[in-house]
Amino acid sequence: MKRFIMFVLSGIVLGSILGSGPARAQGILYLHEPGEIFLPQPPDERIIPPPRPPRLIRTQAAELRSLEVQVEIEGQTATTVLDQTFRNPNNRRVEGTYMFPLPPDAVIRDMSLHIDGKPVQCEVVEAQKARKIYEDIVRKARDPALLEYVGRDLVRLRIFPIEPNQTRRVAFKYSQILKREFGLTEFTFPLVGRQQAEAPIGQVSVSGSIDADAPIVTVYSPTHDVEFRHIDPRTCKFGFEATNHKPATHLRILYAVSEKELGAS
Repeated sequence: MKRFIMFVLSGIVLGSILGSGPARAQGILYLHEPGEIFLPQPPDERIIPPPRPPRLIRTQAAELRSLEVQVEIEGQTATTVLDQTFRNPNNRRVEGTYMFPLPPDAVIRDMSLHIDGKPVQCEVVEAQKARKIYEDIVRKARDPALLEYVGRDLVRLRIFPIEPNQTRRVAFKYSQILKREFGLTEFTFPLVGRQQAEAPIGQVSVSGSIDADAPIVTVYSPTHDVEFRHIDPRTCKFGFEATNHKPATHLRILYAVSEKELGAS
């Protein structure tokens, strides 16, 4: 029986382990063996104790086939729809754990897991139970690299089974309040993920619009070749597409509005 569980981990205070700030990384699908990932090594009669250490089953990282991001920015509120498709490159059935670190103050509006093109609703586990699950993961420390993806708010999906060469699609929506500093409002989407650091993303598509609360005087991306198209003084559309993209940094978009009209409003 296929089981799908979604955990939202919020307000977890483990600064001594993870550091002070929230993690910033793209959503990843961490593949591992169902249940325990360690198997005992066959006994060696020439060695009478200690026995040989457990043998680790090597599991290839999931391939990120496509990443589609749609963003609507109204004033300082950004609503992001994220759609990712992963592939299991291993020659056996595996279990997957999807993780995405949410920005501070983000709110989950909708989340669904797509299986064979059909959305499957996920269970939301309350924070107290989610915290115990998270502490168990840290204590076992099966992969220290996973700590990089844990922040104050974390979306976590457990997906089982994933057959060889099978794909899984995860899509959800969240909203956040953007900070405005020195007259600039910034939107950041995490593109860099540690597990996919050495492999390119098959297809990347980022599109969106800015509906500002005053005329836009400047808009740009210091990180990517984003195309901007002004619809009217307060509205701008943007887009970025790439194939076999190997991001070196997160996607950032900054814009400034007329301070005169902003103050009047």
